[in-house]
Amino acid sequence: MTPESSPFVPSRIKHQPSLAGGFELIDIEPWSEEEAYQFYEKTFARGGANVCKDHVRMMLPWTGGLPVLAHEIGDAVWRTAPAKTVRRQDVIDGIRLAAAVIGREFLAPRLLGAMPSERYLWILHKITSLPSVWFPATTPHGDSLAPADFTKAEAIEQLSEDDKEVFDDFLRRMKKLGELESVQGVRGGYRFPNRLHLLYFTLASAHWALGKLQWGHGSPTPVG
Repeated sequence: MTPESSPFVPSRIKHQPSLAGGFELIDIEPWSEEEAYQFYEKTFARGGANVCKDHVRMMLPWTGGLPVLAHEIGDAVWRTAPAKTVRRQDVIDGIRLAAAVIGREFLAPRLLGAMPSERYLWILHKITSLPSVWFPATTPHGDSLAPADFTKAEAIEQLSEDDKEVFDDFLRRMKKLGELESVQGVRGGYRFPNRLHLLYFTLASAHWALGKLQWGHGSPTPVG
């Protein structure tokens, strides 16, 4: 479907003062899951598109309850759907597109500006490749991990000795950016609070790592 016919109002982050100034969304009241569901159902219907309930629910976890992200995802799904019956693959492609738009316009420059070397991007790639980040898991101590969670211990197992030297600083910088938070009740537990950001980090860091390996640079080098 054409962008011009979209009933959604994508954020276009660079034009949003509250977003461009550090993605401070604390003043925006988050939606409940039901409110987000109703938003998608009504907005797609207003545009004359048919979306089944299961496909609507696929979009909900990626919004984080934030209206600005709900619009971005809805608009991306609208633009990727070739017809007014939205398929499952259209939703998947739309979520990926929304992650790329938000990442390119906001997250990439902010993340790169906070990371002093490529080694930090390598660590991000290793963490986003952990199974527990994408699937429910249980730690050796019996703590439950939800998707988007991981523990410091399991991350360290995937790191080189050089990576381990800067890992604590990596965690500190990501927490300062608001891209990681501690998980209460889980020893050494961390969480990516926004799953759409996590998707961008996963895709972007994997693309970066693959490029390094293809060019024979398996060991990261400083960038600043």
